[in-house]
Amino acid sequence: MPRLPLGGVVLALLLLAGACRSAPPEGNPALPPGFADTPVPDVPLAGYAYFAQESPLRITPQALALEGAGASDAIDIVSAVLWLSSDGQTGGGALVLASPEQGELVHLLLQESVPDWWTHRAGQVVAVVQGQGAAASGLQDAIRQN
Repeated sequence: MPRLPLGGVVLALLLLAGACRSAPPEGNPALPPGFADTPVPDVPLAGYAYFAQESPLRITPQALALEGAGASDAIDIVSAVLWLSSDGQTGGGALVLASPEQGELVHLLLQESVPDWWTHRAGQVVAVVQGQGAAASGLQDAIRQN
């Protein structure tokens, strides 16, 4: 009968003891906080990205290439989502900001900086759609309904 070296047995016991030390954390570790609560537009999408972290990301609107009065004020992004339609020509996104006042500021700056984009604000959530046609209309309708 083959004998295991003592070091191998000790290492195996340490690995087993460490692996069984505590219960796994509750929840779904594969999804970031807020992901399950974020509505996805009911339109054909080719891409979807969701960003969030434990604490809001503090930046200036200038970092988003937004210019105008208030563009140097700090904003706090709680989460962000991006959508790419299946036509490959239309896209959209939404920012959840820390307050309705920040939402109003970003919404106004978007209207000044990119007047060709459709924008929508509901409290601290600011959404945009870039593109034309049925895909853009469908995305806009879905955002309005959420």
